[in-house]
Amino acid sequence: MGSAQTCAKRTPPPVNSFWSVTLYDAKTFALYPNPLRRYLVSDRTKGLKVQKDGSIDIRIQHATSSGGNWLPAPAGPFFVVIRAYGPKPERLTGQWLPPPISKEDDAR
Repeated sequence: MGSAQTCAKRTPPPVNSFWSVTLYDAKTFALYPNPLRRYLVSDRTKGLKVQKDGSIDIRIQHATSSGGNWLPAPAGPFFVVIRAYGPKPERLTGQWLPPPISKEDDAR
């Protein structure tokens, strides 16, 4: 998987407590071991980069990234789990839905 995957959140999950995006290796169903020892990105992630409009882009890729909000992934299949602790009503009613994970162009 040479391309980066991006999970762009227009706004983070609406919660009263905290949210997280955790990545798992789809072959082993385990957390993906990586040199950063980063297995999730959350509102508590040190150095989390938030855009001026409040949106958050999470880069999910195997290759090392110098950008912020990098969630290391295996070269093969993976899946993510979004957790929303103390969800607000808009999360429970489906007014807020997680954005799709999209593949970036190789040119970027």
